[in-house]
Amino acid sequence: MAIAGHDRTESADSLQRLHREGITVEGSPAEWGPATYLQAGQALAGLLLPGEVSAVYYANLIERTHGYIERADDLVSADQLEALDK
Repeated sequence: MAIAGHDRTESADSLQRLHREGITVEGSPAEWGPATYLQAGQALAGLLLPGEVSAVYYANLIERTHGYIERADDLVSADQLEALDK
């Protein structure tokens, strides 16, 4: 059985398929086989690859951050902030 190497979705699907089919190597001779470690490494590599960032991710992040800052303005007055700097 081959697990797709570098596609997060395919790797996750492969792992789910293995689990659903009940295929396990724990306690069997295959547990110590090099092919098992290779397949596990390939699956892990696929899952650890960063995903794509949408074109609007950073714009949304900046907008959300500005919203937090605006809502926080009422929590502490400018005088209190200036007192902290002294």
